[in-house]
Amino acid sequence: MAKKTAKMDCCAPVGVDSYKPRLYLSLEGQDVTQVKNLKVGDKVEIVVTGKIVGLSQRERPDYDDKSKTKKTGDIDLEGYRVRVLDDDENVFEKLAKDDD
Repeated sequence: MAKKTAKMDCCAPVGVDSYKPRLYLSLEGQDVTQVKNLKVGDKVEIVVTGKIVGLSQRERPDYDDKSKTKKTGDIDLEGYRVRVLDDDENVFEKLAKDDD
């Protein structure tokens, strides 16, 4: 199993009006284009499993309103596995379609 790391972006670039948090998954020893034929702009459902080895919580200034603060945090995982679900594997999509 390839060793992988993940982190959440916590800081907005200077001069950006609205901040959108991102989740980064670093896949060691894999060609990401070969993972379910992913390409930029695709919407995916991802399952991440692993052992939690660290949790951190903090407050930072709100980039849109400096008088407010926002909570941010990190989940540190070790020995984790990332799985990109196919449409037919995605239980939540199936449940949403059943409700229609």
